[in-house]
Amino acid sequence: MRAYHGRVIDNVTSVDDASEHITILGTVQSESHGSPSGEIDSFMTVRSIVVSVDEVLNGSLADSSVTVENGVYEWRNSGDTDTANAERYTEPGQPWLKPGESAVLVLKKVSASTGNQQAEFHSFGEAGTYRVTDGKLAATPRTPDLLSAPGLPHELVGDTPEQVEAKL
Repeated sequence: MRAYHGRVIDNVTSVDDASEHITILGTVQSESHGSPSGEIDSFMTVRSIVVSVDEVLNGSLADSSVTVENGVYEWRNSGDTDTANAERYTEPGQPWLKPGESAVLVLKKVSASTGNQQAEFHSFGEAGTYRVTDGKLAATPRTPDLLSAPGLPHELVGDTPEQVEAKL
């Protein structure tokens, strides 16, 4: 899997920024993607995941599940939609979440004016998407440089969801 630099709607760079948004602990239920579009040698589509809300760690959310973007698929051949044949990309440091995995997501409601037809929430890419492994927010696939840089991952990786809730 390679990284891509997605369009940035906005970002969270600290616990203070994150505290202004909804943060959930959830389980990835499913994934989907739209029809690929593109040029002669590259056909891409956004990948979305549905995450059931196990616990709201910060903010208020009545929904029992949320849909967020989590990477893109890219095919080399027009008409191919088999994900086994696709390259997978996420923002640098953002985990590619799979059904069954536990995750902590920092969320912002996506407005209709953004033109996003697949996702109802924005999870701030690398800064707001965390796989939970052994009860803690995992560092992977963040590099040591990403983890040592100031920002939300530096403040949250290694914490339990309960510690995240206390910080927010």
